[in-house]
Amino acid sequence: MTSIANMLRSAATSALAGSITCVAFAAAPVAPVRDVPETLHGVTVHDPYRYFENSKDPEVQTWLKAQGAVARSTLDHIEGRDQMEKRIAELSAATGDSIRGIVRMPGDRIYYQKRGARERQFKLVMRQGLHGAERVLVDPEVDARRTGVPHAINYFVPSWDGRHVAYGMSAGGSEEATMYIVDVRTGQRVGEPIARVQDSNTSNVSWLPDSKSLTYNQLKVRKPGEPETETYLDSTVVWLKLGQPESSARPVFGPTLNRDLGLVRLDVGAITFTPGSPWMVARTTDTTVPEGLLFAARVSDLGKSPVPWKRLSTAADKIVRIDLQGNDLYFSTYKDAPLYKVMKLDLRQSDLARAPPNARAPKKGVIKIYNQRRPTPLASGRRW
Repeated sequence: MTSIANMLRSAATSALAGSITCVAFAAAPVAPVRDVPETLHGVTVHDPYRYFENSKDPEVQTWLKAQGAVARSTLDHIEGRDQMEKRIAELSAATGDSIRGIVRMPGDRIYYQKRGARERQFKLVMRQGLHGAERVLVDPEVDARRTGVPHAINYFVPSWDGRHVAYGMSAGGSEEATMYIVDVRTGQRVGEPIARVQDSNTSNVSWLPDSKSLTYNQLKVRKPGEPETETYLDSTVVWLKLGQPESSARPVFGPTLNRDLGLVRLDVGAITFTPGSPWMVARTTDTTVPEGLLFAARVSDLGKSPVPWKRLSTAADKIVRIDLQGNDLYFSTYKDAPLYKVMKLDLRQSDLARAPPNARAPKKGVIKIYNQRRPTPLASGRRW
C-alpha cells in the first residue's frame, strides 16, 4: 500500500511539473465560433460549434488532429510517464483474467466473455457445466489480424436450444456493431453478417422459442445528405429465419411500421419471447429513460402483416423491467411505489388496472432484482 501511495504522489508531482512545462509548447488551436441560433418551444438556443457535427469536414478533422498533436506532445513530456505506464501495465497484468456477462442457459450451458491478463480483447466462450472444458466461440483478434483493425464484441445472445449464439462485433473502437450468428458445435458463422444491429442500452436481439429464427432492432440506412442526427431515428425490429439472407427478413415493429401505436421516431423497439409462452411482448424506449411502452401479441401472429399489437402500458405506468412466463407478464414499476413493486399481468386479459401485486418493498428497503433466467430486453440493459 505504501509503494502504491508513493507512486500516486509521484504521479501527481510529475503531472504538475508537466502542466507547468506545457506553456513552452505550441498553443492549442482555437475553433472558430459560428453561431447557429434555433428556436425550440419559444426559446432561442445558440450553438456556436454545430459545424463540428460533420466529422468528415476537412476543417474539423484538421482541428481534431492539431488538438491530438498538442495533447500527445504534452503527455510525452511528463516526467516519469514511461516508468509509470510500465508499472501500471505490470499491476494490471497481475490481476489475472477478467470475466463478464455470464449467462446460464437451460441444459447447464454457460456463456461469458473472457479476457486473459495479457490479452487485448474479450473472447466469447462457453462451457457445459461449471466443471466443463472451456471453448472459445468467437475471438475478435482473428478479425483484427485479418483486417488490421481492432475488433470487439458488443453483445451476445444464445439461442434457447444452445445450438447458436447471435453476437455483435464492432471495429476500430466504434459502437457500430454488425450482428453475426455462430454455430456452437462447429464454431462457424451461419448466414450473412447483418449491419447496424447495435446494443443501445438494451438487448435488442431475441430468439423465438423454437430457436429457428430471431428478431433484432436494426438502424436504418441514412440517405445521402441526411445529417448524422438521423442515425438513431426510425429503427425497426426485424424478424429473420436462421440461415436465410437478410433480404428475406420481415419488419415487424417500429415507428415507421406501426403508425397507429403512438411511437416516436427515437423509440428503440425489442421483442421478448420465452419458451412455453404463446405470447410475445414488444417494448420501446428512447434510451434516455427506463420507462417505455409495452405491447403484446401472440407468437403465432408474427407472420401477419401488420402484426396485431395490443397496447399494454404507457410511460405514465412507470414500468422499468419485465419478465415473461407463460400467460403472465411480471413487471417492476415505481408507480405509486417509490421503492418499487413487482406486478403480474395476465396477458389473456391485458388489463393493467387488474394486475395484482406480486411483491412490494419493505418499509425500510427497496426491491432490487439481481438475476434472470436469460438475457431479456430491459430498458436498463441489465439482466434480472
